[in-house]
Amino acid sequence: MEPRNERRLVLAVRIHEFDARTVRMQDQMRQGMAEVLDRAAAHSGLDRASWSLVPGDGGELAILPPAEPEVRVADSFVRRLAAGLIEYDRLVATEARLRLRLAIHFGPANVEKHGFSGRAPRVARRLCDSVAAGRVLAETAAHLVVVVSAQIFEDTIAEQLTSLEADHLRKVDVRGESAWVWAPDHRLDGIDLERDEPGERADPSGREERSGRRHPDGAGPVPGAFHGAHVEIHGNGYLAARDMEIHYDGGSE
Repeated sequence: MEPRNERRLVLAVRIHEFDARTVRMQDQMRQGMAEVLDRAAAHSGLDRASWSLVPGDGGELAILPPAEPEVRVADSFVRRLAAGLIEYDRLVATEARLRLRLAIHFGPANVEKHGFSGRAPRVARRLCDSVAAGRVLAETAAHLVVVVSAQIFEDTIAEQLTSLEADHLRKVDVRGESAWVWAPDHRLDGIDLERDEPGERADPSGREERSGRRHPDGAGPVPGAFHGAHVEIHGNGYLAARDMEIHYDGGSE
């Protein structure tokens, strides 16, 4: 059988400092994240019901169908999402504020029977969990930080196909890959985004666990840690897979 090598738009989303919240608050924040993502997509003319989703520990990974316009995702959807987060946070307590990291990448990504395969999902997660993304949220009041891959920046933003100004984005190195960081309505001047060391976590507080976490009862990986090229969701709610390692909870490959 000829290997599949479809190229798709891939989004990775994670709630900032999710692991520092109580279980009850985490449930509320997951629900809030789903609501703001749904509304942002609907207001942007996107069909989120058609996206292939794998939820993780405080986030999700999405492979979009070819019909979803890249320009609309990188522009209108992001702006609507930022506005939706501001609206959401007005109605919740300070400690329950929802702040998100969003990564956008285009590359090889296949939807398989038991999950995703291809390089693009791994790249998207790595960008989302980058140190630079965490620094932006730690040093600004931004509700949303967006990290776009070189493919998205060069083919869409630099070509002036969106309303974004290229000089509003900061170029960073994420473990050997070029990417660009943007926070809607926030300038990033003065923030040290040049350093993104391999193995360093995106949460500047240091409260997130290192990769390789285990469930307290020893039964397996914590929900949200993707291990393998093909991900399977078992009856106990844990994710398991094989062949390669993808940590959806912010770990390294």
